[in-house]
Amino acid sequence: MEVDGNRRLKAVTAFNQLKTQLEAARMTLHKTLRTHYRMRHTKARDTEFAGPDMAKKKAEDEARFIHLQERPQTYRKRVEKHLASVSLHAANFKKVKQKKALKERDEKLARLKKVIENFESQGPCAMYEELKESMKQRRSDVQPA
Repeated sequence: MEVDGNRRLKAVTAFNQLKTQLEAARMTLHKTLRTHYRMRHTKARDTEFAGPDMAKKKAEDEARFIHLQERPQTYRKRVEKHLASVSLHAANFKKVKQKKALKERDEKLARLKKVIENFESQGPCAMYEELKESMKQRRSDVQPA
């Protein structure tokens, strides 16, 4: 039995080695074909671009490329100008808003000063008399039940 098992092990090992070699050969062939295809494709492309019209087409493409490079610069200048004007308007708006708030505050202070001056000109007795009269009116408005 040992002889049979040994023979079987040798056969499996040999089969695995052949399988590995076959896979390696297949991968080598695949790489070779892929490289050959790439070279052939590159040669075809090079001959296609080597035609008489290619110099003219290349010059046109370069001119178009330069033009496309300049376009963002012109747009960027416009955008920067627009952003500068927007920030200027925002700053002006802030200033106007602050001036308006200061003006409203000054008007309120002026009204309060007038009210204070009126109270001070009437004197404390006048204010006390007004308070007594208003209290009498409140009492008379509320009728006892």
